[in-house]
Amino acid sequence: MNHKQVTRRHLFKTAGVVALSGAALQLGMGASALAQKDPTTADLEIRIGEFYFQVAGKDKNAPIELEAGKELLIKFVNEGSILHEAHFGRTADLATRRYQEELMPGFLGLHLAPQQQASVHLLVPSDRKGEWEIGCLITGHYEAGQKTKLVIK
Repeated sequence: MNHKQVTRRHLFKTAGVVALSGAALQLGMGASALAQKDPTTADLEIRIGEFYFQVAGKDKNAPIELEAGKELLIKFVNEGSILHEAHFGRTADLATRRYQEELMPGFLGLHLAPQQQASVHLLVPSDRKGEWEIGCLITGHYEAGQKTKLVIK
């Protein structure tokens, strides 16, 4: 790994932390919630590929359950050969490529190049219990079935 790659990785990690901190504050979470989680150990890993989301030990696009009010580090890994996204919401609007209702307003989602990975550190909103969805809203991906039910309990 050369110096340029390390610098770019550090820049993206820093930008991600800043963006997530801003989203956390916008959602009414204290910044201290983000500082308490060990950033090296993921609580959940979600693999992304053509055209699925998958948690280890479960079928592709099987429902994913999260506990409301729980702090989680979720690692996303694009094991596919093309760009994929992960957005969280309800009622996909394919004309605008957004959800009509976002699980975390202000969170723009993840965009992962092939073989890229990223971690999202969040406090699962306790006031958002119910059925949601994780979807890839790239043209053609959602339509090909790249979505899965997300249940906040």
